[in-house]
Amino acid sequence: MAPLKPHWPQPSHPGIQEVVINEAEFTSKSLSKVSLPPFAVFSKFSFPPCSEAPEPTYATVQMGKDKHLNLNSDLLYINHSCDPSLIFDTTNFNILVGPNGLKPGDELTVSTKQLLTPDVLFPPRSHPSSSFTHPRNGAWPSPLSACAALPGAGAPLPGPET
Repeated sequence: MAPLKPHWPQPSHPGIQEVVINEAEFTSKSLSKVSLPPFAVFSKFSFPPCSEAPEPTYATVQMGKDKHLNLNSDLLYINHSCDPSLIFDTTNFNILVGPNGLKPGDELTVSTKQLLTPDVLFPPRSHPSSSFTHPRNGAWPSPLSACAALPGAGAPLPGPET
């Protein structure tokens, strides 16, 4: 698969994000240009450039049951991590800083298992893996435990690290 050809003006978020484009498949990444405390708003999902997607793809964000979002911006270069630096709050259309805060040079990542959609915005306080703390209501499932449950978790990944 060839690298994505952006159809939006670049850079789309020059004050907060540096995109590092590599020609090799799946090796591009985003780095933070800002320092922010845990759970601060990093950015917003704005319409435009965001738009509702007719179906899910590798480049969309799930907004709820059967609803997906095209980012149409450099936010697309935020990679997945089981220890994410950002949280996609699609209920409030915010991108929040993760529990460790953010500093310039940190890679911008999100857990695809830990999106804040209406069905998970307020999970039960007594969730068994409550090491990840939600700023509003306390316990929140750990993104690490969600990733550990994925098939092949712990197996070495092929190719270079991103």
